[in-house]
Amino acid sequence: MNFKKRIMLIGVDGASYKMINPLIKSNHLPNLKRFKDDGSTGTLNSNLPIHSLNSWSSILTGKNPGKHGVYDVFDRFDGHYRKRIIDKSNLKAKTIWQYLDLFNLKSVIVNLPVTYPPSPLNGVMISGMLTTPNQMCTYPCHLNNELKASGYKIDLFRVEGESPSSYYESAIDIMSTRHQTFVDLLLNTDWDFSAIDYTSISRFQQKFWNQDELIQGLYRKMDTLLGDLLDRFDDGRTTFLFFSDHGYKSIEKKFFVNEWLWEKGYLSRNINTKPATFPDFWDELFSSNQDSKMIEQILAKLKITKDNIGKLLPDLFIETLKHVSPMKLRKAFPRENLIVDWKNTKAYFLSEQSQGININLKDREPHGIVKPGFEYERLRDDIIRELYRLRDPHTFKNVIDVVFRREELYHGDALEFAPDIIFAPRNYEYLPKPSKRTSRLFIGSAKDLYPVYSAPCPDGIFMAFGPQIKRDGDLDRVSQYDIAPTVLSLLGLPLPKDFDGEPMHHILKDNDYYADVQSSYNPQASLVNIDKDKMFERTNAVMSAFMQ
Repeated sequence: MNFKKRIMLIGVDGASYKMINPLIKSNHLPNLKRFKDDGSTGTLNSNLPIHSLNSWSSILTGKNPGKHGVYDVFDRFDGHYRKRIIDKSNLKAKTIWQYLDLFNLKSVIVNLPVTYPPSPLNGVMISGMLTTPNQMCTYPCHLNNELKASGYKIDLFRVEGESPSSYYESAIDIMSTRHQTFVDLLLNTDWDFSAIDYTSISRFQQKFWNQDELIQGLYRKMDTLLGDLLDRFDDGRTTFLFFSDHGYKSIEKKFFVNEWLWEKGYLSRNINTKPATFPDFWDELFSSNQDSKMIEQILAKLKITKDNIGKLLPDLFIETLKHVSPMKLRKAFPRENLIVDWKNTKAYFLSEQSQGININLKDREPHGIVKPGFEYERLRDDIIRELYRLRDPHTFKNVIDVVFRREELYHGDALEFAPDIIFAPRNYEYLPKPSKRTSRLFIGSAKDLYPVYSAPCPDGIFMAFGPQIKRDGDLDRVSQYDIAPTVLSLLGLPLPKDFDGEPMHHILKDNDYYADVQSSYNPQASLVNIDKDKMFERTNAVMSAFMQ
């Protein structure tokens, strides 16, 4: 009989103790209750910026973004402001399975972020979030045809107007299909390490935060799938690490950062219906539908747009129209966008995922006007001071909790890709947005024409269970950087010296599982040369698929 150690990572994006604990107490999540009662639990701290791509990159590499290089969904590409969707080439550090390859250990990887395009490994891989539609998403290649035949989907996207119940059924379906694919691969592979990311809970919460019963149904489904994994693989040699890379909470307000920078004189902009300088990832993802296009054509024939409706109708009528018109009609008007005048802009906010402000630095940005050195540092000091002074004009409370210079948060060879200033909103009650304001002030309602009901928050879940894990171990808070070194230690492998995390030795039954810290191999991941034109084609293809 084979008694080699095995590790299984189970990620559930967006899961939170706020939802899980009441369901455990009411005996609706028996398998998570088993994890909690017979294993070790804690709160997983998400590092800034809080989103899945950054979090998973830190989890899989054991390193801070200054070393792994993933800060945003988008990446600015050499010498201009145009953005492209990131891929695996943006990840500058080795992942867990790349270390395991060096020791001839086999991995099964399913649906993890920042794995497209999939690359050769000792095992099998299905890439995850932001995979280019209709492209090869597996290693080895022959799995791609099998996936298509099974109806496997990379991600879950909502058609505008789709009901909560319909979207719920789609979420359950994609969760079940992904799970069965994962199980089939595990049963047919002599694996040492496996990892899967279930994203349906996160996707559903983002659009239907107020649908408590349906959200609870997704948690119960997740628990059932977890039970299936335990039934099949709790064999006395497999250790399970169950976690969410971040939590979720309700959002009431948006903070239009570029509009605030404009009011403070740091950014110059125009407002018109041309393509936005900073397209909003999630707005683009959920905003397109055929009915709106038809209404837009009718309004165009009547020569009515958002630009001129104010001239055609009285203000009071317009305000009434905003509140009583169906959402489809309101969204049919050509959207006004914020267009940056780069030659007169000192600072700008790239995207909500980055949680950071960039300085338009001379010799770094295409039209940079801020001189490096004293002028750069003085401008950062000024913006940081203004962010701390910022008050909600409705409540007069602080909008921002904490602000960092990038070098105060991160360190490493990929620090240059970080925003110059990183901030966190107060209690994560405000969602920073790069787009044109949808209200008279730079602080507006989250329930506008492009409503947001919830957003990521720092507190994730961590539960460890298995033969090597102590029972009732209290972890308090767990760093995302600690998961990769813990996996290597559980497998008895040496640890690279450049890890930013440490093994969670206090949850292990026996210290014999530890490995001495060594520098047995080059910790730097090899960089991939990229064709710029192809990468922009990929960005357009991904966004086009989302729009459809």
